[in-house]
Amino acid sequence: MPPPRGLGPGALPKGGNHRRGSPQPRWNWKPEQPTPEAVWVRERGWGGAEEAGLQGGWKMAVSVLQLAELGLHAAAFLCGVVCAAALTVAQGEFGGWCLLYGTVGWTGTALVPKSFSSVSLCSFVSAVSIVVALYSFSSLLYGVYGCCTEEPRWDRVWLSVALVVAFIILFFLLVAACILRVGLDALCASILQTKAVTSCQEAEHKPWGSPYRPTRFYSNLRSAQASAWVTVFLWGLLTARLLLRRRSEAPFQLLRSHHPERNPEAEALFAGRPVGP
Repeated sequence: MPPPRGLGPGALPKGGNHRRGSPQPRWNWKPEQPTPEAVWVRERGWGGAEEAGLQGGWKMAVSVLQLAELGLHAAAFLCGVVCAAALTVAQGEFGGWCLLYGTVGWTGTALVPKSFSSVSLCSFVSAVSIVVALYSFSSLLYGVYGCCTEEPRWDRVWLSVALVVAFIILFFLLVAACILRVGLDALCASILQTKAVTSCQEAEHKPWGSPYRPTRFYSNLRSAQASAWVTVFLWGLLTARLLLRRRSEAPFQLLRSHHPERNPEAEALFAGRPVGP
C-alpha cells in the first residue's frame, strides 16, 4: 500500500514518540503488477463507456440466443412426441406388430401382410423419441427457470457434460431416423411389387385381409419419419449452440467470481469503472 499523504520515505510521523537518532520507519511499497486477465482486457482496449455499451449489446445477444435455444428445445419436444405417437398408432393398426421392413402380398381381393419385423425395432424408435422428448422438456423447464431467476451461466465442466449428452442423443436420433427411412422404403417396395397399387399411400384405401383394417398406416409412418428427421436437425443446431457456448467460455474462465485469481482491477475494467490507486 502507498505511504500516507505528507509522509515521504524519510519523514517522521507526526505526534510520535520518535526521538532524534531513533530508526526511521520504512514503507515497503511496490506498485501492483497487472494480472494476466487484466492484460488480456487492456490489449483489446476495453473500458469505460465503450465497455458499458458492449455489455448491453452482449446481454441483448445472450437474451436472443437463450430464447432461440428455448424454442429449439420446445420444438424438439413436440417432434419427439409426434414421432412416438404416430409410430404407436401405426403399430396399433396391425395388432401391435411392427410393419417396418415387412412384406405384403396380394390375394386378388385384398392385401395381406406376409411378415413383420421384430416388435423391439419399433419399440427402440419409440423409446428414443420419448427419452429425447423428456430430456428436451426438462431442458426447456431449466432454461425458463434460468431466465426467470437470472441464474449464472454454466462453467466449462457442465458445458462439457451437456455436450457429450447432446452428441449421444444426436447419434441415437440418427439411428432411429435411418431405421424409419429404410424400413418404410422396404415396406413400400414390397407393396408396389404386388402390382395392386401404384403408390404406398393408395394402399391405405385398399382392402386388407382380416383382422387388419389399416386406414392411415402410411401417413402415420411418414409423419413419424418426418418428425424424426426434424428432431435430428433441431438437435444438430442445439449441439452447435453448445459448442459455441463452450468455446466462448475459454477467454473468461479466469474472470469468474469463484476463481482464486479474481482481482478488482479486472472487475473494474469489465464494469466500466475507473481503477483506484
